[in-house]
Amino acid sequence: MTPTFGLAVDCDEPSELLLARVRELDAGSAFTRLWVADERFRRDVWVTLGLLAAETGRLELATCVTDPFIRHPALTATAIATVDEASGGRAILGLGAGVSGFGALGIDRTAPATALREAIELARRLWASSDAFTYEGRQTSFRDARLGFAPTRRIPIMLAGRGPKILELAGEVADGVMVATFVGGPLLAHSLARVEAGVARRDPALGRLERISWAYVSIDDDREAARRAARRGIAVALWGSRPILDELGVQLPAELIRVMDEGAYSLDPEVIGRAAALVPETLVDECSISGTPDECVRKLVDLAGQGFDHVACWLFPTPSTPAGEMVSVLETRVIPAVRVAA
Repeated sequence: MTPTFGLAVDCDEPSELLLARVRELDAGSAFTRLWVADERFRRDVWVTLGLLAAETGRLELATCVTDPFIRHPALTATAIATVDEASGGRAILGLGAGVSGFGALGIDRTAPATALREAIELARRLWASSDAFTYEGRQTSFRDARLGFAPTRRIPIMLAGRGPKILELAGEVADGVMVATFVGGPLLAHSLARVEAGVARRDPALGRLERISWAYVSIDDDREAARRAARRGIAVALWGSRPILDELGVQLPAELIRVMDEGAYSLDPEVIGRAAALVPETLVDECSISGTPDECVRKLVDLAGQGFDHVACWLFPTPSTPAGEMVSVLETRVIPAVRVAA
């Protein structure tokens, strides 16, 4: 099975530059989806998706990912339904537990698996109901209201996670699971086992579960430069997943734990740079698609062999291979080779 490929958009560049780049992607055929980050406090995900809906005609447009804490799930369901209408049915709701901006906004992330289950239930009911209704969950309430317009379809919901509870929940209730960060070794095997445990409880009416790898990708003819770049993403992922690392059996160096304990989660380049330098080699192997183009082809073929339908590529440029050039390498050297070999 040959996976399709998507590209992450992190909303850290001016809109006019993003749109110029995305128009080229939309005219090509290498990528099928854009995954747009809801990263506080960068450019707004919903404004960005609206711009992309107006400027593209082929690419699917997805959040990567939003969460049930930063805004009420009914507002998120309304927003993605609006994007779906504006794009002619190309929207995807990517959900996860979230962490970005929570400290600054005083948000306490409690019972994320419950909150995600309720967000999915409420969104689907909101899209399907023509009459006002009330929903009372443990984390979410919605009283005597309805959506003010009629969506044309039930929008696909992709649930992203690293922890076992959320991966099981994805297998049980989502349209797709995004296995975040883990691309090989025991960490990936553990994740896929939890997904299958959820699939065993899945309602057949939901249809087949789409399997997506949310992968940190860095490609450079200088192997070590690519691996150094990928470490930044891995450090962010580990920091955001601190509560579940012991459960997953992830052993971090003492110095990396100290760096994380001394400061709050932050995307500040200096802070992440200190943490990234301490990420061990084994985690670079298990948590990234990084190295030379040939190495990346082999790792992507291995992912396809694990049953993944789609790879959402989060790029980490190197000094000699900026983002635009890395996209070109993917389009011309890596993805065609994967399609031949997978």
